[in-house]
Amino acid sequence: MNYCKAIFSHTACVLSFCAQTLLIIIICCTLTINVFSQKTSQLEGCAIDAIMKKDYSNAAVYYGQLLLRDSTNINYLHGYAVSCFYNFNLQFAENSFKSVLNIDEKKIYPDDLFYYAQTLKMLGKYKQALKEFEKYYRRNRKVTTEKTILCKIEMDGCIIALKDTPLKLKVEILDSNINSTSAENSAFFFQNNLFFTTKKDSLNYAVYKSKYDGEKFGTKQLIKNLSFENASTSNLFMDGDRAYFTKYEVVDGKKESAIYAAQIMNDSVLRIEKISGQINLPNYSNTQATIGVIDNQKFLFFSSERLGSKGGMDIYQSKINDDNSFEIPINLGSKINTYGDEITPFYCNECKVLYFSSNFHLGFGGFDIFRSTYSNGMFLEPENMGSPINSSLNDVYFSFIHEKKIGFLSSNRKGSLNNETEFCCNDIYKISMPDLWQTDSSIVSVKNDTSFIDSTQVAVDMLKRFLPLQLYFDNDEPDKKTMATTTDKKFTATVLEYQKKRDEYVSNFSKAIGKINAEDAKLALNYFFEDSVSASISMLTKSFDLIKLVLQNGKKIKLTVKGYCSPLASTNYNKNLAKRRIKSVLNDLLNYDSGILKFYVQSNALVIDEVEIGELQNSNFISDNLNDVQNSVYSLKAALERKISIIKIEVE
Repeated sequence: MNYCKAIFSHTACVLSFCAQTLLIIIICCTLTINVFSQKTSQLEGCAIDAIMKKDYSNAAVYYGQLLLRDSTNINYLHGYAVSCFYNFNLQFAENSFKSVLNIDEKKIYPDDLFYYAQTLKMLGKYKQALKEFEKYYRRNRKVTTEKTILCKIEMDGCIIALKDTPLKLKVEILDSNINSTSAENSAFFFQNNLFFTTKKDSLNYAVYKSKYDGEKFGTKQLIKNLSFENASTSNLFMDGDRAYFTKYEVVDGKKESAIYAAQIMNDSVLRIEKISGQINLPNYSNTQATIGVIDNQKFLFFSSERLGSKGGMDIYQSKINDDNSFEIPINLGSKINTYGDEITPFYCNECKVLYFSSNFHLGFGGFDIFRSTYSNGMFLEPENMGSPINSSLNDVYFSFIHEKKIGFLSSNRKGSLNNETEFCCNDIYKISMPDLWQTDSSIVSVKNDTSFIDSTQVAVDMLKRFLPLQLYFDNDEPDKKTMATTTDKKFTATVLEYQKKRDEYVSNFSKAIGKINAEDAKLALNYFFEDSVSASISMLTKSFDLIKLVLQNGKKIKLTVKGYCSPLASTNYNKNLAKRRIKSVLNDLLNYDSGILKFYVQSNALVIDEVEIGELQNSNFISDNLNDVQNSVYSLKAALERKISIIKIEVE
């Protein structure tokens, strides 16, 4: 992620006139003439659009220009602060959040206090951060949410950081043979070569290698056979003559990350193949593959946010058979995976330890590196690696060579090279590791205290925040041209087929509204497929995970579900279609996790209340003309009506 520099504040903030003037100069220098010439309403639209696209660098530019026009506008200040926060321009994010907090008397942005505290923590200002986290927690402790849980963990992390005694290790940034002002990641050492990822051009990353002579690394060389036009490659891991890597590309208008395997002999790539679908689930990130050997059996470890993940990205393992086929991946469970992100796994065969990074386990700030020992068929509670392995910022991609006593990590900590902002980009660091470092006594044991968490209430709160959960369908699906009220199809299966028709929808919808608005139409429908259709599978599965947790804790649940249709058919037909749509979702629910929820349905601990289809809010504005398919089938308004909605959850 990239961070931009934050903005000057309301006069009530303690920012000097000189500092404000300097900020104006910085903003003016970074903005183009075209930006200056835009109307305020246009800039606001561009800023919001950039935030939605997670283009925080440009969002900061737009909000910066808006603030030059009105430096007291709290919405602009908030937008700029958020842009800078997610773009790792932390010094200016700190000042901007402080500005919002000073003038936000109506508490329009109450969570900015939380992000302000996180900013301070990432800057290493632990005492100040602890004070602000405590303030946020006091204000919100009566309601258990993800942020209040994380806030307690962040507070404990600040305390650990303040008490930390650094390990006697040497952590040093590698020189310009490896690092540049762009980002470098995923260092892996194999046969005296360091393999790593860096930017190949303005858009794409590629895998490079550098020869190690025992003291220093040579000039980096692009691995051309793993360099693709209009695609990025990263995360190379060598397992004998077989290499695993991640390839990022745009497929059918959607970014896809998938794990590939390459057969390599004498530095030549003989064959490249995308590995099995069990690993590379479509429409999900599948990345950061490494190989570990447990009890003489090879396993593939990787990170993904697929169905069944505990939160964001989770770590999975898959058994590798003798023919290099892969068994169904298994989630490593709640000791390793959390509501946050767990990424960049590395398994040490010699010491039977899994290393990974997490932004939710108790840490020093951002992503920290953790270790979990494998014992008696399971991974034990993770331990924080302490400083100087971990810093107040992101520390990821830990790996090491046991016999050479050297390790590597990637970090955007203070001292990293950059071409934008101080903390914008990861660099690769080398760790000199004495024997003592590899013993348990030298590792800081830092575990999350979750005793204060009511897991049932957390699950209920999260479920309620999902509502209304909208699940979208293709026209006349499932089961076309029937008056049946039931179906054998699963909602998730219909979504996968619906996603394949994205281009068809975009093309037909844009034709219907003419050249002037065609690009806006394409953008709107692409957003719909990306944010509403594709995301619905993940949201539904996460809901099932939470429902299971609540039910297993002895509670009863009643879900109220309502079906909708576009007005293309008769009311009676649409009522039956809506019932089929509800039934398709129930089919997913009853088959979830090997049918674990069936018992609760049969015992009435889980009740589904189906609401009769009502009048459609937008029906008067949607075409019901069979001959006008561009509007009656392919328009965004029509697509938004073809859904079911889980509108209410009651727990007792």
